[in-house]
Amino acid sequence: MNGLDIWDTLLAVAAAVIAVSSLVTLMRRRRDQLVGEVQQQLAAAKQKAAQAKKKGAA
Repeated sequence: MNGLDIWDTLLAVAAAVIAVSSLVTLMRRRRDQLVGEVQQQLAAAKQKAAQAKKKGAA
């Protein structure tokens, strides 16, 4: 063998699974945050456009 027994391999695999799942969770949270910010910007832009159109019609 290459110096690793079954317990070393299992610990390494468990650590990798925990690391990947943590990274995925962080990436999803950041994605949701960015999507929320863009949605707020779009809503503000739509509201601004509607107000400008209303002022132009009046």
